[in-house]
Amino acid sequence: MNNSEKIDKLIAKKNGILTTKEMEEAGISRQTLPELIKKGKLEKIQRGTYISPEVQADEMYAIQLRSDKVVFSNETALYLHDLTDRDPLVYTVTVPRGYGTGRLRDSGISVTTVMPDMFDIGVVKGKTIHGREISVYDLERTICDVIKARGKMDKDTYYNALKRYAASNRKDIDKLMGYAKRLNIYKQVREEMEGFLV
Repeated sequence: MNNSEKIDKLIAKKNGILTTKEMEEAGISRQTLPELIKKGKLEKIQRGTYISPEVQADEMYAIQLRSDKVVFSNETALYLHDLTDRDPLVYTVTVPRGYGTGRLRDSGISVTTVMPDMFDIGVVKGKTIHGREISVYDLERTICDVIKARGKMDKDTYYNALKRYAASNRKDIDKLMGYAKRLNIYKQVREEMEGFLV
């Protein structure tokens, strides 16, 4: 089996994401990496991590691969939860305060930071439109975040999201208000949701 066959087999086995270590273990020399990149078989996303072009087409998944400290949030989470019809023009993620955000922002990603003790509230596994697993805030955390960021959002998107959430059979008002307390926005969430939950 030549290097090209080995790399194809490894890409299929690893769902298009490879590390230098995995390639070496499969008998593929580091010296072949520049050639594989030049031929378009792989693209470097960070030190020691490479992806195939098929994965690169799934931009959300490529963003997720950068760190387990990236959670899709705000307008992007609204889209993933079907609370808006607008495709996100820019992906929004949340990371814990203190996490380096420069590379994410330089890539055109909108980044929100929160205190580390609030970061994990409501994190669930979701799927990109290509079916790959990513981290996203659940419905209730997303509604809390949207209410908190109300002034920075398009008004139609904002009101439509709250309306859809209120009409959803997936909503959990007790969880929503529990999150609101933990995130120190209880009064704000209660007042904003009152008109939609009549």
